[in-house]
Amino acid sequence: MDRSTDDGIVCYLHNLSPIKTSQNKNQYFVLDFQTNSTVYRTVCFFPEKHAALKRKFECSSPVKVNKYNLKKNDKTREEELIWNKRTKIEEPQESEMEFDLQPIKAETVEAKDSSAEEILGEQIKTLRQLNESELNAIMPKIMQWTKEHDDLLVKEVLALDPYSSPKGSTERSNVWDSIAGHLNACSYVKFAVSGRSVKDRLQLVLIRNYKRKMSEEIRASGIEVDGLSDFETAMEEIAEKFDASEKDAANQSEDKKDKSEKEKKQAEETRNQALERIGETKKEKS
Repeated sequence: MDRSTDDGIVCYLHNLSPIKTSQNKNQYFVLDFQTNSTVYRTVCFFPEKHAALKRKFECSSPVKVNKYNLKKNDKTREEELIWNKRTKIEEPQESEMEFDLQPIKAETVEAKDSSAEEILGEQIKTLRQLNESELNAIMPKIMQWTKEHDDLLVKEVLALDPYSSPKGSTERSNVWDSIAGHLNACSYVKFAVSGRSVKDRLQLVLIRNYKRKMSEEIRASGIEVDGLSDFETAMEEIAEKFDASEKDAANQSEDKKDKSEKEKKQAEETRNQALERIGETKKEKS
């Protein structure tokens, strides 16, 4: 039995499949949602949501999911998360991120959501007959971030400094693309990233996690944190540059808003003055 809920849950994504098509032409994909207390097997029959989830999955970034259904699997007796037309993906607030990404077991095709199995029928049965190498060949080649990946990303960010260029500028976008290009060219650690995915990984995961950790340690000790690791020292510098860039962008936005309001006010005053002059001219003629 389905149970609908409007309560949002914050989670990390695991085992995101490509978009598949069933024999009766239904498109779907499956994935796992890791919350702070459990892992939900999930099936989504809305392929237009796949691209946004893939971006989050590629950078191991958390998401907040709202307006979904929970359904108990008759075979496993576990609750599964089912997407509907009202289901939405949002950015979680800093205060909602109280847990980290944790490794979970990669699911085999046989273990995938039984809700999808009801629709997919013979296609699932065919996939179950494939061996591991055949399954790997059809699964998406999506990189999993490790500490080595993060270390190299941070070094590239420090070297190329994307935050020295204005937010939203072509120059900054080009820097992110250059960072991704350098990482993809690395021979001893394999990368498969884009400018967008490295930016999301840094800003939505690494900077957030660093700030949360520092805040927790300061609250626990009551003093500034000493003895930072090399990685944390690098993240401290990057986080400061990121915050300064965000502040500059906010100030510029406010300046533009003030300028726009001033110009609008001046235009209104000019219009009123013109109308007054026209009125006076008509009175003189009459």
